[in-house]
Amino acid sequence: DPLDSPDFDAVAFINAKFPDENSLEGVGVYAKEIEAQITELDKDIYTAIRDQAVSGKEASQGIADCKVAISELFNKITDIKGKAQDSEKMVDEICRDIRQLD
Repeated sequence: DPLDSPDFDAVAFINAKFPDENSLEGVGVYAKEIEAQITELDKDIYTAIRDQAVSGKEASQGIADCKVAISELFNKITDIKGKAQDSEKMVDEICRDIRQLD
């Protein structure tokens, strides 16, 4: 699209698009085409913003779910660690009792 060019020259573009008086009859049609493009771009922008908002909400929910899962995992690890310490204590007591029997 020539309008996207960084070195866009509006005067040259208009002169190329409408080189003489007779071609000016097409200004209305060209204006409607531009308006249609603007409407389409507006729709695309709206859709992109809406999609981004939805993605942001989904990402936030995913992060919240991960935090809950990490917390649950931490609690399970803490529980397992406690049970391992209890088991170690029990083994020590059993070994002590066996030594006393020897």
